[in-house]
Amino acid sequence: MSQLWDRIASEYNAGVSHQFLLHFNVEDLVRDEVYGYLPMFPYVMEQLNVLGCDFVIGYAPSQGVVWPDINRWKAIQKWLGLLPHEEKKGDESRSPINSKIHHWNLHEDGFLTGKHPPSDVVRKNLDALAHEGRAKVGLVINYVEKIVPNAELTALDKESALFLDMFHGWAGDFDVRMKKNIVLFMTQNLAEVHPALLKQSEIPTIEIPFPHYNERLEFIKYLINIPIPSPPPTDSQITKPITLAPEFSVEQFARDTSGLNLFGIHDVALRAEEAQTAITPELTESYRRNRVEIFSHGIVEVLDTSADLGGIRGMDHVIAVIRDVSAAMNEGDLRRVPRGLLFLGTPGTGRAMAAGMLAGHANMACVRLRNIREIGAEFAYPSGEEHAYERNLKLAINFIQAVAPVVVLIDMDRAWALRASLQPSHLVSTLPVELLNAIDDPSLHGKVIWVGSSNRPDLMDAIFRRDGVFDHKLVFLPPAPAERADILEHFFNDAEIAVQHVDFGKIGGDGFTDGLCSSHLNVIVQRSYNIAKRNNRQAVTEADLIEAAIDYVPEYSPEMNEFTALLALREANSRSMIPAELPEEFRGFVAGNRINKTAINQRVIELAQQLGLEP
Repeated sequence: MSQLWDRIASEYNAGVSHQFLLHFNVEDLVRDEVYGYLPMFPYVMEQLNVLGCDFVIGYAPSQGVVWPDINRWKAIQKWLGLLPHEEKKGDESRSPINSKIHHWNLHEDGFLTGKHPPSDVVRKNLDALAHEGRAKVGLVINYVEKIVPNAELTALDKESALFLDMFHGWAGDFDVRMKKNIVLFMTQNLAEVHPALLKQSEIPTIEIPFPHYNERLEFIKYLINIPIPSPPPTDSQITKPITLAPEFSVEQFARDTSGLNLFGIHDVALRAEEAQTAITPELTESYRRNRVEIFSHGIVEVLDTSADLGGIRGMDHVIAVIRDVSAAMNEGDLRRVPRGLLFLGTPGTGRAMAAGMLAGHANMACVRLRNIREIGAEFAYPSGEEHAYERNLKLAINFIQAVAPVVVLIDMDRAWALRASLQPSHLVSTLPVELLNAIDDPSLHGKVIWVGSSNRPDLMDAIFRRDGVFDHKLVFLPPAPAERADILEHFFNDAEIAVQHVDFGKIGGDGFTDGLCSSHLNVIVQRSYNIAKRNNRQAVTEADLIEAAIDYVPEYSPEMNEFTALLALREANSRSMIPAELPEEFRGFVAGNRINKTAINQRVIELAQQLGLEP
């Protein structure tokens, strides 16, 4: 936050701007050098005091006037358990907020009252305050989207339209600037604010980011070390010393809270206290998943990460790319880091798991971007808003940038795919503009790795075929017999299921599991265990495993699996990015380092006709 305030102070003191629009993480805690951790709203008011404002006042449509009462701030801090309950000594070099206006009775006027929608009286008195010349005024308007929402001008009510005109006028008002008054607007989502306010060049937009690792680490140490009086006061939420589970270090807790703000970390501590347990990785991860979904309005989903590449069986070519990219990320060699990768192939081959392993091996977060069909009506169309998804996507993209470095998985078969019947001359991107801009943004190189996943690359949006973005194309095919045997054995060991006299090579190679992928084999392992238990056995026998394999009916036909596998092979632009050992049915299409795409095309056409699909 210090860098952001340095920018505000420099532009304000230079006379470049006297209005600023703060957005994104505007509902967090921030550390003030004198008063400790404050909620964002009182924090920005205190910073205006530091900036030299004689009179500071806040306004929110749902609250009316918010007076900067330091005693109230301390009460909030104590209630959250963020302050020792003995009084802190203040900094004599900093004047208490609004202490310079004892001779001035404007703050005693009952002029700023009422709630949303703001009234004509409120608007006129805010305007008078902005033009006040007796003192240097700092005005903070929170939830500005409630006053000037993003809507057509003709759809705005009269008061909102008048407020928009007033805010717009302040930006170029030299009277306001000359008197050194300053106005801060605050909103979480820029897309909810009327575009006329955003397009005003004299109102800089400044993103308040999520806290970075060092800020989270400092806050966690503060929470752990803050003294808790005994007996604890009834007004404090945190009433017991905060502890972490064994082998869950403070540093790991700080890493695992990527994607949470400081309020979120505080909530994790409260949940552990309520459950009367130490803070565990599982509690942290569960809370983070839920918090991220709510914050992003369901658009962002947190995925598991793992640094153990042993989970990808029979995918040496995938492991090689993960190691290369992660090494480049860890070394800061961005010339070796792709902006994006395409994971192509048949369903169930572990593409989402590979994205998580890339993130884990490279010490990155991993999220999946959901499309409008996946997030549910309560997020997609709240209160009947037609364009809510597009507006919230901007917030989701901001979140992705805030948790960088991050791997972002986009399932292109569930979202934004073009119809096969469209002619190339009519192809128009179906991706939202915000996502297009983010994918094309070169400044995110090395911060965000986009991973597109598809079973049907023939239906992909044209954006994913642009040079320089998704040049790495990894092909995921069903495992060969020896690899299936290895995967089966791994699943039994991983689940700690005992086996008795099982020849995994036989199960993998005798036709019992032909064409099956790792996700299918995992189901078969679980079902074989159920068979053994039904027969009062603690260990799975070979007969149990064969029975489960014969009984298993895959979701797709062998022809469909072959079709999707060939579509992936047709996209390949590197022999090193397809499996070294191919299943027998695909070996005829690859000779050495050459992929016979003509033969692939012919077979794809044949299969499409059998399946009734467009080739």
